[in-house]
Amino acid sequence: MATFMVDSQLVASSATNVSLTAERIRQEVQTMLAQLLELESSWTGVAQMNFQDCVAQWQATQAQVDAALESISTQMHTAASVYADAEAQSAALFAG
Repeated sequence: MATFMVDSQLVASSATNVSLTAERIRQEVQTMLAQLLELESSWTGVAQMNFQDCVAQWQATQAQVDAALESISTQMHTAASVYADAEAQSAALFAG
């Protein structure tokens, strides 16, 4: 028999915190990207082209991180809802 205990409100709150943190990260990333892109206008040559490739790779990795954080948040919100619904349904079974 499976036994579990979960605070669905805490899970939901944590999911919201993940979303808020992801948004702060996105904002910081955009700020940093703007700073990096400013270099392009003052830099030419092979090193600059390699730098552009490096920035593009970083952007691709950052997009994966962003998607993962959003997925975590979504799944946590879903889990919180499922747990809260299960508790409500169980409580209803014993309501007069």
